[in-house]
Order: sequence, then structure tokens, then C-alpha cells
Amino acid sequence: PDTDNDGVADKDDRCPQVAGLAALKGCPDRDGDGIADIDDACPDIAGTKALNGCKGVPEPKKQRLKKITVQIQDKAFGYRRSEVNPAMYPLLNNLLEELKNHPNVVVKITGHTDHLGEEEFNKTLSLQRAEAVAKYLRDKGIKNKMIVKGEGEHKPIAPNNTEAGRRKNRRVDVELDYGNE
Repeated sequence: PDTDNDGVADKDDRCPQVAGLAALKGCPDRDGDGIADIDDACPDIAGTKALNGCKGVPEPKKQRLKKITVQIQDKAFGYRRSEVNPAMYPLLNNLLEELKNHPNVVVKITGHTDHLGEEEFNKTLSLQRAEAVAKYLRDKGIKNKMIVKGEGEHKPIAPNNTEAGRRKNRRVDVELDYGNE
């Protein structure tokens, strides 16, 4: 049988419910780039096989940097506290999976605070927050190289003139540097 009437028998058709091209084993190619839609990351834009059907210039692996901001608004860190809030565990556990799959990735962990309090205290507190995240990762078996630092109050992501903004600024940013991987 040939359910979709595309000339490719269902037993050989990768897309037996949708008419396609014989050259693509019965699957359609909407953008005409020679990559079957089911394999094409960008099925509506003609691209290259090297980019899974998308167009553009592939980024050299050496420059690839993935940033994961471990930031749960309103739940990251309490005022003047550096303990990892249990509400952060799901994000950190997702990070654990990424690091287990990439043991050579360098982890850059940067702590931040709101603007309340003395600048020197905030610098120390931000470092303690970053160290708390690093400890959580290490305690879960992560052995990746970690660069830990505290920025204090100097890089807010929200205005510090409301409590909601200050809560957002009490955070830790995590960057994963894949280097040559």
C-alpha cells in the first residue's frame, strides 16, 4: 500500500501519512533544501545540511558559550542570606544533567546582591551565594572546574527601588564555557 499516494510504498516511506519525495524516502521538503522536514530544524527556511536545515554560519565550537542564569525571581536568596533556596533545586538539577554530560565544561558562578547594606558586606555576601551554588553542585558529584566570584551590588538586573526588584537582584548567574568541546 501507498497511503499518501506519493509513489513510495508505506513499508519504505518514512512519512507514510504525508505525501513526499521519493528521494527523501517519502517525506516532504517544504523549503526545497534537500532535507526532509522531519529532519530539518528549520523546515520553512532553506538551509544547509551542516546546520540541520537552517541557514547561517556555524559558530566555531571554541566560541560557543552557553549561559544559564540560575535565577528564580522572588525565590532565589533571602535578604542577607546565602543559603540555596529549595525553590532553586529544579534549575540546579537541570544544570547537573548538563554538567554530567559535559565534564570538561568550565562553570563560571557569579553571585549578586541588592543595594541594601554596606558595599563590603554585599561583596562578601555575593561571593557566599556563588560558593553555596558551587557547593551544591559539588555535593551532587560535579567535578567540573568552577570559577566562583561575587559582584556585590554592582550588576543589578532590576531596579533596586522596590522589594520585587531587590529580590531579583539577589541571584547567582551561571555560565558554562564549552571551550573546544
